[in-house]
Amino acid sequence: MGGKGEHGTAMNTIKMIVLLIFLHSAAFAQLSPTQKRVDFEQLAGLFAKRYAFVEWKAEALGVNALTIENWLARAERTESDREYFALCAEYVAQLQDGHAAFLLPTNFRAWLPFGVDIYQGKPVIDQVSRTVADQILPGDELVSLDGEDVDSLLQRFELVIGDGNPRSRRRVAASFLTNRPQALLPEASQVPATATVVVRRGSLELTFHLPWEREGTPYEFAGPVATPRLESNTGTLEGLPEYLRPRESLMLYRSALDRYVRNMGTLRPAYQLPSDFRLRLGGLQSDPFFSGVFEHQGRRVGLLRIPNFNNMALRDLDLEIRFFEDNTDALLVDVTRNPGGSGCLVEWIAQRFTRTGFQSLGASFRVTWDVLGAFESSLQRALILGAPPDVVAELERQYSSAQAAYRAPRGFTEPLPICGTSRNIAPVMDRSGQPFGYTKPVVLLIDEMSYSSAELFAALLQDNGRAILVGMRTNGAGGAVASHPVGHYTEASARLPQTIAVRTREIAVPGFPVTTYIENVGVQPDVELDYMELAHPATGDQEFWKALRSVIDNTINGVALGQSLGAQPR
Repeated sequence: MGGKGEHGTAMNTIKMIVLLIFLHSAAFAQLSPTQKRVDFEQLAGLFAKRYAFVEWKAEALGVNALTIENWLARAERTESDREYFALCAEYVAQLQDGHAAFLLPTNFRAWLPFGVDIYQGKPVIDQVSRTVADQILPGDELVSLDGEDVDSLLQRFELVIGDGNPRSRRRVAASFLTNRPQALLPEASQVPATATVVVRRGSLELTFHLPWEREGTPYEFAGPVATPRLESNTGTLEGLPEYLRPRESLMLYRSALDRYVRNMGTLRPAYQLPSDFRLRLGGLQSDPFFSGVFEHQGRRVGLLRIPNFNNMALRDLDLEIRFFEDNTDALLVDVTRNPGGSGCLVEWIAQRFTRTGFQSLGASFRVTWDVLGAFESSLQRALILGAPPDVVAELERQYSSAQAAYRAPRGFTEPLPICGTSRNIAPVMDRSGQPFGYTKPVVLLIDEMSYSSAELFAALLQDNGRAILVGMRTNGAGGAVASHPVGHYTEASARLPQTIAVRTREIAVPGFPVTTYIENVGVQPDVELDYMELAHPATGDQEFWKALRSVIDNTINGVALGQSLGAQPR
């Protein structure tokens, strides 16, 4: 017994010595003011060179990313690497762009066994793990966490969240209250061992003590670690012509990083389904989308939820579209809580909703040397593979546009196709050469958590008069995103858009210049319907469904629905 105790004491002593050595090393491993300045100038230089929306942010938001004197002074005054990391994140977040982020090279995450979102303007718990279901209840309002008022926490977290839509920015901040990825939130590693959670339940305020769970390795200072390289999670896109492969990375329209909002990017929607809903696809995680049918006043309404725009089995979608065409009177399509994905899938899915074709959005490319090389490689591959003459001619025209843009100061191409060689998109055909797209009324659900390619999809259907858009203004992330290493000393990375998505018509929205952009402006619904106000974890979403069914009824009956948020085409 004595020997075992002595061994345990010795091991504890060794662990303490190792910990002290680590802390001592960390204290002396902080970046110098000069190193911080060098890294910050590289971060700003990356945005000056590649960021598509520098001019737009200055015009629309009054944010000049190229004026960095004050930022450099603040960087040199930071007292720790972690404080410097937070400053870099704040610099990128000021651009209010759901595509852009400053990312630390760490997989560390801390979390509590419940989730929070903003319902009726308040931070309300809407996800609860079974481990604390006897303490925390859905519908509890979170008052404070670890001794800090929730409003104070939300304001601090919003400083490093770059979403262009204030509602989504607030909701993402709420998700970070109990789910803290250090890649985006530098302070995440500083949570205590035990959280002090204060909630309001009716007239009572209750206090609970719950352990903070942790995983991964925290990034406390800029030591000698490898430069992070973030890979696209969309994989190789099935169906993309071989000559467009060099430009595939320029077709990724996705949020900068995962958002920990309930049902974000999941097959199953956040709302409760009607009692008579009959599921078709979505019961298996391997299913590409969620679909089914429910009744409404003697009519059959289809539901198609597209959880993201990553690789999708279009053959399955074709079968479902044929079923909906033959067996429904209207179709409810849901792209809420959708992080985006491939710009090509936007057009390919939209093809299933027309039999006459449509004009798609364009993409104006911020041309750097690697982008110019991608255009050249596409042209060379088309020539080698014997592509049709009209395809070669169009790729030559696009390459010439990219060359001219590269020679110009911060040059952009004219709006080019977001995928392929034409903005005029033909309907999809069956084997006999006949179009088979869905022809009946379509209601498209959107919200502030609809990002990037989900927004392109909404804009495309709206611009072509193919759907009634219902919900809330989308996130306002309107460009294709790429990731780049940044900082010789920090060894971090940054994501930013290098293209500007351009609609087919100008939109006038209060608070912004008249524009064809989606960036910041988002896509405005034709009918405003706020799920986060009409629903609540404690009382359900009956009011939401009541309002939504009214819109479906009016759409089926052909009642004109005006654009209720004032977004008027010019």
